[in-house]
Amino acid sequence: MAGSIVVITGSPELSKAIGGYLSAVSGEPGKVFYMTYKQRSSALSQDIFLNADIFILGLIRLYADGPRAEAIPVAERLLNKGKAFLIVSEFCCADELQCKTYWDFASTASLAEAVEAALHVEDASAELKRIQLCFKEFCRTPASHHSSLPPLSGWPQE
Repeated sequence: MAGSIVVITGSPELSKAIGGYLSAVSGEPGKVFYMTYKQRSSALSQDIFLNADIFILGLIRLYADGPRAEAIPVAERLLNKGKAFLIVSEFCCADELQCKTYWDFASTASLAEAVEAALHVEDASAELKRIQLCFKEFCRTPASHHSSLPPLSGWPQE
């Protein structure tokens, strides 16, 4: 299992559940940080970001005007920073996608196995393009956003 894991999803309950599971599996509860997309700008410090081995991202975030595949633009930024990611989803299409950077309940691997596999992906960019194509209907900027992705306080500046 990875050394330091950051879990970011659209709901506090899901973030806590995934974080709790990964803490139990890893045996190192202090190495798993969890938060929501809404909390990330205040909860994700630069230290946590820089020391994270992998980011577990919930695919969907709900906005007033509908769901958005929030994980996809976040994963793009992580790729640009050389960070590993795993997108977790409430949809069941893992068999169809066949991506090591995507996990859902249709996956043959456990979530812990998927985290481990995502750390060793050779072409995460190509996988992310396949994921984006699969969920293109959810890849829109919500009306409440002024830009496609709000700045993150913990992330090193471009």
